Amino acid sequence: MKVYLILVCMLPFLICCSADTRPDHCKFAGEIMNQFISDAEKQYGLFCHGSGGRFLNRVNAIHLSFVTLGPKSQEELRVMMVTITEDFLKRVNSHEKIREYLVNYPFQSTDLKFRISLMDLDGKAIHNKGKEKELLSDVVLLDGKLSYKIENDDKAYLQTVHRETYEEARAIVKKQHPELFLSP
Repeated sequence: MKVYLILVCMLPFLICCSADTRPDHCKFAGEIMNQFISDAEKQYGLFCHGSGGRFLNRVNAIHLSFVTLGPKSQEELRVMMVTITEDFLKRVNSHEKIREYLVNYPFQSTDLKFRISLMDLDGKAIHNKGKEKELLSDVVLLDGKLSYKIENDDKAYLQTVHRETYEEARAIVKKQHPELFLSP
């Protein structure tokens, strides 16, 4: 009897969850994000640990957070961030069904919030000892700007050690690695 009662109580929940009642713009954004997350793991060694965005009636922004093994230099993180950003923007802007729902078309780096956090082989965040500042812990793309951050015992929060606009970072990567910008 208890099993029957539990099943009857769960039935409305199961029916609601089985039907995708999300608005079209959320479905399309979810399709793009899910495929990108899967590909980012295989292609870039990035593991997603957070996703979301601003989707009230339209696609205003998309947020993705990743972790990867470190340490990595500022140059390595710049190349990684520019590469994934360009890849993601290409996917969004070439997806015809989402286009009408984008607040900005073409979608740009200013419409994204991406974060790549570094961790060591033990799964712990990259952390500087004492007041050392040589090991980066995160790079964040927000409002079209990249911020390179460290974590250490000196402060209770992440400290930004370098900032540049996305376009500056993109120009540096394009000059140093033109092969990354060749169309397939």
